[in-house]
Amino acid sequence: MKDLEYLFFESEIKSLDNLIWGLHIPIPQDLVDHLISADHRRIVYQIKDAEPLHRAMMPDGNGGYYLLLNKEIQKKQKLELGDKVTVKIRKDDSRYGMNISEEMLELLEQDEEGSHYFHTLTVGKQRSLIYIATKPKSSAKRVEKALVILDYLKSTKGKLDFKELNIAFKEFNADRYFGM
Repeated sequence: MKDLEYLFFESEIKSLDNLIWGLHIPIPQDLVDHLISADHRRIVYQIKDAEPLHRAMMPDGNGGYYLLLNKEIQKKQKLELGDKVTVKIRKDDSRYGMNISEEMLELLEQDEEGSHYFHTLTVGKQRSLIYIATKPKSSAKRVEKALVILDYLKSTKGKLDFKELNIAFKEFNADRYFGM
């Protein structure tokens, strides 16, 4: 994407009034009106020179929207309550609403049955699995995660239970470790 497609705004980091979430960045209403549609509130944004983040604009309950700042983002970018930030933002037009590793893409192309079950999941579950498979730093680990995910989906005919998937990861690691 070209930089021209990004919009910029300045905002102050604020705190939410509940105990579940922490800090957030309110988005100006004129940008919300430009970026959101009835079925689409996924965006890509950047603060400072950090990696672009694929996220959803979150509703505040009063017609406004904000960007959540999880602990990892806060720590990496040294963001604190009250900081003024410049945000670079655009609509997310990617297929999955987030970055997907080359390894996961390749396996989805090669494994027709696994790809079928993966694509029958809701987009939210697809994003959760993409996140799991893309998070490892090494290519070998990303391949392993993607393989386990697709094998698991095939074994369950596309029924996803995250507790069972975690067991599948542990079994894969035990088999590899113990040479089974």
